[in-house]
Amino acid sequence: MFSPPTHNPAGGGGGASFSPADISPAISLTRDLPQGVDGDILFLPGADLRNFLFTFYSEKGLPARQRLDFTAVYHPDQVVNLARNILVLSLILDGEVETEVVWGVYYHLWLSREEREVVRTQVDRLLQRAGWCDDRWGEVVKFVDEKTLEEVRGVWEGLGSRLREGDPDEEDRDRERFEEVLKKSRARKEAAYGRKGQAVVVSSARSCAPMAMQIMGDLVELTEESWERGVTGPGETKEMVPNPVMAAALLSEEGEEEEEVMLEYPIDPLIGFHLAAGGAKLTQLSPLRLEDQAGEGNYQALASLRIGEPSQDEGKDIKRRLVETAKLQFKLWTEAFREAARAGRTVIRFVAADFFAVCTTLKQNLDTGALCADCYRQGGLGFETLHLADSEYSREYGKAPRQFDVIDTGILSDQFAMLSVLVSALPVLKSLPSSTIYTDCYANSISGSIFQGLLAKDTATWTTLLGLIPTEYWTNATAISVVDEVLALWTNRSSAENSEHPEKKLQSRLAWKRSKHLAGLQQKPFVHEGHLMSILLGLFREMSGHDFQKAVSDGGTTTTPKYPRGTVTSLMKALFEHIQVKDLYILNLRLHTEIRQHSASYVDYSAHITNELSRLWFASKIKSSRGYPEALREGGTDFSKWPETPLALAVTVVVPQTIWKPLADFAREHGIPLAIAAHIGYIDAPEDAESKDNFAEGRGPSTYPDTQISFGAVRAHGSPDQEDYRVIVQEDNKGWKGDSTMVVSFFAPPSHVQDLFCKENWAVSLRLADEVYNEIAFRKLLGPECTLLKTTVKNPDYPVFVTASRPGQISPYGHEMMNASAPSLDEEGNTRMTLFVDGDNGYATKVTGATGHADITFAQGLKLLANKVPIEMQQSSPFTIDLVFGKNELVMPMTFPFPVSRSTCKPRIARTSHYVEVVAPFADPVDAPILDNYIFPTTLYESSRIPATLNLPHLSLDELPILATDDKRRARFLTTLTSLEFSARERRLRQQVTESEEDNVLSSSPRLNFKESIFTIFMLASGLQGGQTGLFAISDPEHGGIHMLLFVSAIRLDGAHASVVLDAAILPFTKSLVDSGELEAFLLLLRTLECCTITVDDTELVLWKKCLPALVERCRSWNHDPATCEYVMKGEIPLSNEPGKQVICSCGQGKLPDNFIPLPEWDTAAKYATRVAISPVYASRLVEEIIDPELAKTLGEQEVAEKPVEETTCRSCGKSEKKDGVQLKKCMRCLAVRYCSPACQKKDWKKHRMECEEAKEYHLNK
Repeated sequence: MFSPPTHNPAGGGGGASFSPADISPAISLTRDLPQGVDGDILFLPGADLRNFLFTFYSEKGLPARQRLDFTAVYHPDQVVNLARNILVLSLILDGEVETEVVWGVYYHLWLSREEREVVRTQVDRLLQRAGWCDDRWGEVVKFVDEKTLEEVRGVWEGLGSRLREGDPDEEDRDRERFEEVLKKSRARKEAAYGRKGQAVVVSSARSCAPMAMQIMGDLVELTEESWERGVTGPGETKEMVPNPVMAAALLSEEGEEEEEVMLEYPIDPLIGFHLAAGGAKLTQLSPLRLEDQAGEGNYQALASLRIGEPSQDEGKDIKRRLVETAKLQFKLWTEAFREAARAGRTVIRFVAADFFAVCTTLKQNLDTGALCADCYRQGGLGFETLHLADSEYSREYGKAPRQFDVIDTGILSDQFAMLSVLVSALPVLKSLPSSTIYTDCYANSISGSIFQGLLAKDTATWTTLLGLIPTEYWTNATAISVVDEVLALWTNRSSAENSEHPEKKLQSRLAWKRSKHLAGLQQKPFVHEGHLMSILLGLFREMSGHDFQKAVSDGGTTTTPKYPRGTVTSLMKALFEHIQVKDLYILNLRLHTEIRQHSASYVDYSAHITNELSRLWFASKIKSSRGYPEALREGGTDFSKWPETPLALAVTVVVPQTIWKPLADFAREHGIPLAIAAHIGYIDAPEDAESKDNFAEGRGPSTYPDTQISFGAVRAHGSPDQEDYRVIVQEDNKGWKGDSTMVVSFFAPPSHVQDLFCKENWAVSLRLADEVYNEIAFRKLLGPECTLLKTTVKNPDYPVFVTASRPGQISPYGHEMMNASAPSLDEEGNTRMTLFVDGDNGYATKVTGATGHADITFAQGLKLLANKVPIEMQQSSPFTIDLVFGKNELVMPMTFPFPVSRSTCKPRIARTSHYVEVVAPFADPVDAPILDNYIFPTTLYESSRIPATLNLPHLSLDELPILATDDKRRARFLTTLTSLEFSARERRLRQQVTESEEDNVLSSSPRLNFKESIFTIFMLASGLQGGQTGLFAISDPEHGGIHMLLFVSAIRLDGAHASVVLDAAILPFTKSLVDSGELEAFLLLLRTLECCTITVDDTELVLWKKCLPALVERCRSWNHDPATCEYVMKGEIPLSNEPGKQVICSCGQGKLPDNFIPLPEWDTAAKYATRVAISPVYASRLVEEIIDPELAKTLGEQEVAEKPVEETTCRSCGKSEKKDGVQLKKCMRCLAVRYCSPACQKKDWKKHRMECEEAKEYHLNK
């Protein structure tokens, strides 16, 4: 750990605040898993279980999975929230109380006495179950370890005690304490954010998307009302009592020291739901239509709410609709979970432990069967290690998953370096095309690419080395919109900047996948050990720079270190799962040498890194080479008599209560966290005493930030001269609130520990390491070094223990090094891939490409080389360069681990040495032509051949609300939403096409044309521009005319992804289908109907065909038939891009809902049509600027003001009267659009005629 863990004495070690609800809308945890496939999911739930519950609702109507196995990881400080969530799950599973009551128990601060009785009854039921596993709840809700169950039961016992009938005066006192906490919490919120709700504007936009500009103001008001009143919706709280579940989190137990726990703003549960359905006008057959709930309790009054024109009470009505929409969704989500649970199709396992410890322990269990990996349950605090439950994780009968299809890390990347999160999760991620790690963090808004800053300053290097990539970076495409967030951010910025905490960043949720499933590369690439060493040293230097002061200056937090314990080990293990180095021993030795030579500059991390690397691989070689054992034996210390000296020794220091307690009280009083690091060095020495010679030998004073602390009684077990000597701590659960001795333990190299015994002027000290708080608070209190304690090993007043392992652990140097072994080195074959860097050997800073090498040893190839036939490069995919000998006499494909572009690749032909090479730098996601049509790739599972979409979330279309488009005022948000699928760069390209002098010209970019086609379909299907139609013909006039028909059934709201989706059917024409004549009558009928022809060129047509499999798979409600599926038989997806050939498999043909399209002869055509879900295609913020800030501000202000955008520019060329001095004239038929010249009008007529309707003015006197 390169910054010490921080501790908050006011909050028992982890922050003094409690949040009952999260501030982002629910997403499905299975959205990237193929339908019908079982899934194992590891996730960090946050405050509530909205994502977990919504996952089951999002699965409705899709092929059922036999099993969904969830593992939910909570921080140890979140045990109260964990107990609360399990209590609510038990209420849902029982199904004995109304959903409205469950909602109140889950989210409200105040309950009626009847609701309070429900809580009491349920808590008693939970406590009566002695054997949780034998209970009906135990079949669904399980525990990863016994300690978590013990702590949860402790919370329930406290609840039970609080809920027993007591003295009315005691209830009054509890109410007064509860109200006092709420009062202080509101005061803190007002001081931090003000009263206007600015802090939740962007969060509200996410929840209201894609209609945020219309309804988020109402949600912000509801959020403020919820904060002030403690309940959602109308109702008085005077006769209500504090929710005992909330009180358990905010109030200390009777007789305990009062703990200052604040309520975290906001507490409004509505933010966790998809509220656009409450503000939109929906069709009569739409799901989530509130009017259909009339007669069901609280939904009765909704039948009278006005949907059409605005009324005086519309603001009030909208707020009521938002509340009832959220409650309706909660009802449907809980019902879906209960149905799956009762059918035995799901289980959820809970654990309260550090996420990194959970991942390491599960990996250890997977590899060795061990139930414990010596991981502390809570990083930084406590000596209790994580022990998996034998009943769930034993090799004999344990059924719990150790590896996962999905790992959702929540907002952990906002607390720790994203690189640390990824390398810790990667070992427990399955190696399947759909396997995904989700990270959630806040990144700079919309100003350019954010990719390079994600991982240690050069994301491209680390994604290549780790074989892990956010797919949307390579595709520069996503179906997840941030339009509403961007508009909300920029319309709110002027007021937000005046507050103390302006919102300047957007939520960035990334899906990371193993790149080999995109590239198809199975061979590990080689890296020169010198290059890798230089890159690693650069990373280590950056790690050392992530101290608290830098975190604050970067806008981060001082409460959590960026790189947690074990990062280096996890990183190295992850690296060698994906890359090869010829000589690992040399790499390790060179790293040790370089780090020791620079330890004078980097004393805060050198020992930690060398210790981790020493035990990683070839430990015995490194150990014997460095000469430590001989030197230690000469020192005469107790540990020198051990049979084998570990490469790191645990040093444990005892701090009396009289020393740490005043400091903790000071920190608690001022709300300051404490970061404690250890130091070994001179007792009192001038700076020049720390000689360079000592540093060069690795023997100078050093700081050890990786400390673990606890409180309690300490005793030693065994003799110091025996290897099994250890320290036992009987821990005091009161922690910072108690009066027990503080115990601090850390690892140090044996040579440094030996100096403690052999040098009279050396001591071990504990210092506060947060430079920011040291400067402003602690130096005056503790002196210039902020030393908490300084002692020698011979001082009996402050004992120092030296052991092989830290308290509570068994193996030397803790969990990180267990089961470490050398990675296997692939045998060099005829082909290999070697990564190259941007610098000379020893000075490399980043990977910039790769060289593909192929030895030619077969007769045909040798002959062609000898005959000097020409060899040229061709590109068949973004990852593959084909070397073509002569006239296709021989084709040698070279597949790279990242996208490449033929135009930037260089061939090397060695005709006498008999090899060929291709030198390929990274392709630019924006400029590489090969990536222009790489948008929604799909691949096949290797064994089952099931298709897997790689960057397109799955949907259950039948559960999404259907938008009514007859009210143009309420549907006009579609224009802004869909038009912003064009990035700032693409808008400029689009303008160039518009200004072209040629008629009907298309862009040279198939991606831009594809987006233009989708935009046109949305506009015409909604009727927002021109005549409304749901029939579209995709036509390439130069290559056979119409190639496919698209039938749009509905436009649906997709709140989970802040967008909309076309519910449609696609009918691709094949030569055999056309020749059969079966569709002749239907096609003749279409000529009489309003059918829009979407003109494409051959490159856009190919792009449509490449995207179709993903558009089908994302909404698939049927199963592929392995016996007949063309994907299975051919092993390719799409099946073909050639004209007249089959594109998608036939498994989904005809499987459409009843009355999907109201057309004559539809049944004939439906047999060959397949359902698709088409969303606007947005550029990725990882790659480019998605929208110009000024345009975002303008559009946002127009949406908020509800002003229609006037046509003040030429519809064809974009010239305006004000800027360009042209005179615009209206179209004489519709009087709506304007042109600067007859030439522009003629050029635009083919598009405009579809929407041009005779103006109402012509009919006024008729």
